[in-house]
Amino acid sequence: MPKGIVTRLIVGLHQLIADQSLVWRSGVVLERDGVRCEIVEEYARRQISVRVFGAYPRELMAIVDNEILRIHGGFRKLRCKTLVPCRCSICARSVSPEMYVFDVLRRFARDGRGIQCQLSYELVDARSLIEETLPGRQGGVEEIVERVSGAAMAPRVSSVGGVMSDVVLREVFVSYAWGGESEEVVDGLERAFLGKNIKLLRDKNEVGYRDSIREFMRRLGRGRYVVVVVGKKYLESPSCMFELTELASSEDFRGRIFPVLLPDAGVFSPVGVIDYVKYWEEKIRELDLKLKEVESTDLGWIQEEISFYRRVRVAMARIAGILRDMNARSVESHRSSSYREIVSAIETRSGGAD
Repeated sequence: MPKGIVTRLIVGLHQLIADQSLVWRSGVVLERDGVRCEIVEEYARRQISVRVFGAYPRELMAIVDNEILRIHGGFRKLRCKTLVPCRCSICARSVSPEMYVFDVLRRFARDGRGIQCQLSYELVDARSLIEETLPGRQGGVEEIVERVSGAAMAPRVSSVGGVMSDVVLREVFVSYAWGGESEEVVDGLERAFLGKNIKLLRDKNEVGYRDSIREFMRRLGRGRYVVVVVGKKYLESPSCMFELTELASSEDFRGRIFPVLLPDAGVFSPVGVIDYVKYWEEKIRELDLKLKEVESTDLGWIQEEISFYRRVRVAMARIAGILRDMNARSVESHRSSSYREIVSAIETRSGGAD
């Protein structure tokens, strides 16, 4: 199962988040007209669980199911199964009900037949079960999805009342080094952007299995709004520096980036910047020496890597100078304000808050 499905679901349905606060890294609680829906990603089990509570759950379930189908449609060759819980007299009270594969259940519904529960041996009306749990997929009730959430959930945003808004999600890329404090910052940014009509594009969510990593980096380099989480690990990472140098090649580099500086970034000190220059010079020498040990035939991409390292070495001082001059704030400052200044700066840059 690709990572990031629930994150996309949260972004797509952010205006329905209960209390605008019941959201976490692997799940969310949505609310509409007194009905609540809990969505939890269980990545280790390769499944997403959806539970709805309330007197009239059909409309909220239709919205959620429609958004899940839309997200799945964005992953090429992704195979998935939808499991529907049984509602017989035994399963309705059970925490572990019989689960029917939706495609099988639909065949029974089309034939007008009941399906037998393997726990109670009761016959369950397949059509009624689909209408109760997945109303948007049963003939005759598709208008629920059309009326409540709209036929296409993106790039437009559905309001809580079900009326379509003309607000387009602003796409904001984030460039960061995996793991540690950088990852925590990006997780915090995702939470901060919820409800702000801002979609955070991060590699772990956007790059699927066998997709081109370098192409995503180039997309990021062309992005209009890019949050850059800068630390020592970032400035010594070939992948991160590819993204940063792609950005820096633009005339509007300063206007497009929204930096967050980690404590170990070291860009405020001339000595620190020189250390980074020396680091990349050493990487160049190391690769040059290794390359001389073998015939250079068919090693073009390695020679290109050396050329790239040289570009990084040349650009380092200029990039550091821009970051120093931007009053980027420390990560502690951003975290304590729930990244409010970054959100505000992006809203201002993109034409104002909604």
